[in-house]
Amino acid sequence: MLRGRFDIVFRDPSTKQLVFPELKGDKLEALTKGQKVYVPMFESQAGGQVRIVSSKGGKLYLPKNAVEPVHGRNFLRVGSKNLTEFTGVQGPGGVREVPEGEGHPDPEAAGAAQAPGAGGRQAAQAAQGA
Repeated sequence: MLRGRFDIVFRDPSTKQLVFPELKGDKLEALTKGQKVYVPMFESQAGGQVRIVSSKGGKLYLPKNAVEPVHGRNFLRVGSKNLTEFTGVQGPGGVREVPEGEGHPDPEAAGAAQAPGAGGRQAAQAAQGA
């Protein structure tokens, strides 16, 4: 089990699945010691899982201790050289913020929590397996 922090997390409005872009600037291949362990796993089709242990900033509703799948379809490295590719992956309209209340996974909590949209830094524990 590893402990780490995602740069940003958002919910795809069409699939309701979380998307975990790894922001790399101009060095797409640069990885920290921990990233060398989990990035290849998350980029694979089998993937792994993360447990949400805290969140900071943003408007994304993520219940504490929720376990989410991370795999090659919802995890990608994004750098200045492939930013156009990233926005194309998100659909013909590119990345958009979901209006408040739209597509909330827990309708009862929608009033108390912020709606899904662009998330802030998300702390998570990565556990192998999916």
